[in-house]
Order: sequence, then structure tokens, then C-alpha cells
Amino acid sequence: AHRYYEGIPLINGCYDTNPPLSTLIYVPSIALSDLTAIKIYYSVYITIFALIILSTVLTYLIIKKMSFLSKEEHQIFVVAYITAVVISPQYDFSQRDHLIVVTAIPFFLTQISITKKIPINSLLSHLSLAFGTLMIMVKPHYGLFPSLLIIHRLITQKRIGVIFDRDFIY
Repeated sequence: AHRYYEGIPLINGCYDTNPPLSTLIYVPSIALSDLTAIKIYYSVYITIFALIILSTVLTYLIIKKMSFLSKEEHQIFVVAYITAVVISPQYDFSQRDHLIVVTAIPFFLTQISITKKIPINSLLSHLSLAFGTLMIMVKPHYGLFPSLLIIHRLITQKRIGVIFDRDFIY
């Protein structure tokens, strides 16, 4: 990502099995390093933790709207989510698959809220869908689960109009 940020074309500057997003997702870390003189190693962790904080807030605010869960279940879910995205990755922390998981949970919760017709704030919905879609596009095979959730909605709601829902459009 650093080579790309400095103007070297991706085709000349790096090799990756999932180009170009797998490289471009690290550009904010490089930009932070350049703007603040923080070492790249630390700027990666800062941007990943910022994404984790944003994703945790989105997860909490979305799950809070799910009235079929108790307040304690909301809290347990959020604590489990934080544990899963901060402690569980260990050596894979900040790798592509880790970033996909960080953004996938709010994405899936938004899809579930659309299916269950749970009203959530439009900004929350669009943020979780935008970040989730961006990360899923890094490795498109991760798009299978959101596709299954849309098919589930199509079957349970018995309407073809699911293709016009927010998550399908993303």
C-alpha cells in the first residue's frame, strides 16, 4: 500500500492475490503515517482500532433496536463481539480476513433488521452496509452469507421487491 500511495502503479509495486482492494484498504494507515509522522506499524493499529470502535458502536446501536433481545443479551453480544475482533485474531490481527469480520457483523445485523422490519437509523444502516460491502469486495467469496440472508428474506417475506432493499443495492 505504501508503494501505491507514493505513486507506483499496483501492477509494478506489489503482488497480491486479491487486488486491488486488498492493498487499498491499508491506504488510510499510510496516509495517517504521512500526516502525523507516526510509524506505519503503529498507524495500522490506530486505524484498525478506529475501525473496531466504529464497528462496535454500530453493532451496539443496531442490536439495541432488536427488542426480542433483553438488555443483558445486548451487552453480552457486544462484549462477545469485542472479544472476537480484538482478542481472537491474535497473529491475524489487521489482516484482510480480520477486517472483513470486523465489518461483517454490523453488516449482517443490518440485514437481519431489514428482514425483521426493525427500524434503524438510516446513517447507521448506510455506514454498516458501506463498510461491510467494501470489505466483502476484498474477498468476494465472503458475499455468500449476505446473499443467503437476502434469499432468506425473499422466501420469508414472499416478495420479489427484496432486490430494491438497501442491502441488495449495496
